[in-house]
Amino acid sequence: MGKLYQHLFKNNLFLLFALFLFIPFGEVRSQIYTQTFNTSSPPSLPNGWAATAGNIGTPSESIRTQNPGSIPSDYAGASGGIHLFLPNCQDVGAATVTLFTDESGAAIASTGLADITVFFGRRRTNAFNVPVAFDWSSNNGASWNSISLDVAGGASTSWDFINFSLPASANNQASLWFRWSYTATGAFSCTSGTPNFRIDDFSILGSPLPVELSQFKGQSGDNIVQLNWTTQSETNNSHFEIGHSADGRNFRKVGEIDGSGFSSEANDYFFIHKNPVKGTNYYRLKQIDFDGTFSYSKTISVDFGKEDRLVVFPNPAIDQLTIRLPETEFFSRVTIHDLSGKLMGEHMLPPDTQAHRLDVSELIPGLYLSRITTGSNVKTVRFVKL
Repeated sequence: MGKLYQHLFKNNLFLLFALFLFIPFGEVRSQIYTQTFNTSSPPSLPNGWAATAGNIGTPSESIRTQNPGSIPSDYAGASGGIHLFLPNCQDVGAATVTLFTDESGAAIASTGLADITVFFGRRRTNAFNVPVAFDWSSNNGASWNSISLDVAGGASTSWDFINFSLPASANNQASLWFRWSYTATGAFSCTSGTPNFRIDDFSILGSPLPVELSQFKGQSGDNIVQLNWTTQSETNNSHFEIGHSADGRNFRKVGEIDGSGFSSEANDYFFIHKNPVKGTNYYRLKQIDFDGTFSYSKTISVDFGKEDRLVVFPNPAIDQLTIRLPETEFFSRVTIHDLSGKLMGEHMLPPDTQAHRLDVSELIPGLYLSRITTGSNVKTVRFVKL
């Protein structure tokens, strides 16, 4: 049996089996990222991994990757191959290991995924007695969210797996960062045999979101911000809550839009936020299922209060279309065309008023082009008539 385990470890099959043990039967999971460290050249860390410390100590006993020597037959869970080595000795000080990109330098993203789960193997020597905190971030490390205050405390001298489910705020993120941090307290130099904590076979999994969001954008208007989003499919989708923030961190609910329940077709949504704050406004969608489970969209920003650009809103329009112009001393000519180029309407806008409301109630529903000519400047904006 020992030889069989060793063979499984060498081929990483045991790692896959161990991961599947944590996954409910029938649930489709996607692998977001995996790092076995077997492509590393010890003591170097893999691409996308970095270590910082007040004083890292000697190269032979620093935070590093390390060859296993031989793999004992009683290693359970993680493979115990080349792995990450975190020593506890006085030269290390306050140390942090951060995972910020994949091997190619691309961001580790959970876009389109929910139920984010993190797995990794761990092992420690008996003399390693300091807590190792484990955190995640979605804003390039500007702020960190705790996953565990100590991932080393429950480890033993044999390899095992530990797993964590991240909160819904980790769903559908363009970038995820992870870090392990600890403060070395060992009152001895970093030499061979230093007490240590080890990490191996790090993986991140996720499940497809019940709502496939293909677009989410915002545009400022006349004392409003209009949000538009499109779903390509929906499963069990009760509704969306619209969250607003002035700082990008603290969000409050400003509205709610019903979802389409179950749909395999594209659905377009829009929401008008009245009286946004001056400056940058941040928005995110909270998609809520009928059973109460939820996930967040990416966060977008919309600048409000800047009067130096052309804005056409609302879009889609029902009866009126408002055109807000930058300050100018010229008259502006507005023409509306269908997609064949046929002229559907023409308006002359005086220079003394910046917001102009046009009657589009007689247009049949469809896609139109509004062409605004001011002096030698010509701009074309598409809009939808409902």
